[in-house]
Amino acid sequence: MSYVFYQTKRILKEIKSLLSGTQGNATIEGVNQRLRRFVNKITLRQIIAFRIGHLAFNTEDFLRHFHFYHEEAKKNKHLILLFSVTPEENIVNHQLMTMIKRNYPVIDSPLLLNVIFSLAENDPQLWKADGEPLLSNVLVNIDEFFQAPASLSFTEEEEEKGRRLLKDMGLEEDARFICFHSRDSVYLDKISPDMDWTYHDYRDCQIENFLPAARYLTGQGYYALRMGYGVTKELVTDDPKIIDYATRFRSDFGDIYLSAKCRFFIGNTAGISFIPPIFNQPVIISNLVPLGYSPILPHDLFIPKKFREAATGRLIPFSQLLRSRIDQWGLDTKNYRDRGIEVVENSPEEILDVTREMESRLEKTWISSQEDKNHQNSWRSLITKEMPCHPHRSRIGAVFLRQNSHLLSDNAWPIETCR
Repeated sequence: MSYVFYQTKRILKEIKSLLSGTQGNATIEGVNQRLRRFVNKITLRQIIAFRIGHLAFNTEDFLRHFHFYHEEAKKNKHLILLFSVTPEENIVNHQLMTMIKRNYPVIDSPLLLNVIFSLAENDPQLWKADGEPLLSNVLVNIDEFFQAPASLSFTEEEEEKGRRLLKDMGLEEDARFICFHSRDSVYLDKISPDMDWTYHDYRDCQIENFLPAARYLTGQGYYALRMGYGVTKELVTDDPKIIDYATRFRSDFGDIYLSAKCRFFIGNTAGISFIPPIFNQPVIISNLVPLGYSPILPHDLFIPKKFREAATGRLIPFSQLLRSRIDQWGLDTKNYRDRGIEVVENSPEEILDVTREMESRLEKTWISSQEDKNHQNSWRSLITKEMPCHPHRSRIGAVFLRQNSHLLSDNAWPIETCR
């Protein structure tokens, strides 16, 4: 992306002339006129740097988009400037931000940003924000994302630092390891203590439910590393190959390095689960909710939470949930509670089953039956174009679908009661 770096350097040099006075009595209008000599359009896009999922996946999504768009941008003299308004102390992961900046310039000086916003206001034909300036939505199609190479990489010094971290945790050289994580409320309460985050509580799950899967994998020769930035409780286990990285070794660097190097990641709908995909590492998303937000990449697996009527304990079919948009109520825990719906966490056995499937698929020993293929097709038929994950390439766990195939059909749960 040398063109981006070169042109960004030129633009920032011109803009800084306003601050330094090196161009005499430089004015907003004068700088915009000089910028037009070598660029036709400048688009501003804001990095969301205070949430790890957005900083990781949305930024990588943009970078992979630019991998395909780069030559067109160069031809049309269209430059995209990334900026961050998040204060340094509130950046959620400094290692990740450092790696992004090595790949693509990010403007984070408040003084420089004020000048840029003034330039944009003065010449809206030159400066554009493309509607929503936040890097908060998927920009590329799924096939492009999977075809483009990973944008971020570690330096040799960082690779050595990573090897030392693994050694400090007791892993032998070249040892295989997986990472696992359960979402709780501590993380958001820690980074934004003034916010009421209880509307996200429906996404939480218990770390103990992941231990059978972790023990299974250590029996297969893996180490299992419990991830997390601020956790409710320490992990209690007598298996020496299950390591509580979250409470004993956690760092910004470790969060990124381990997620990038693990054999696969067992997570849920928490931001840290979006780090492995930016390095093309497989993930299992357990306790998926809302249902329309399944992982998108072909080697990923997921199992959703189930929904039941609080009064009767009756499970609600997935077909009804998706069609009636109950799924979208999940943007606030209160919406479920007010409508008498309980969200059911995945059991330890369900997480173990999908973990066995992932390990078997990676070892190329997994065989799908015709029944499994039919179940997958039935699920995919429920995913419409309006849903965020459409058209996803991932799979629901095969055993989960075998045991819950009745939830794929339209059993008599009236749609009218869901509205």
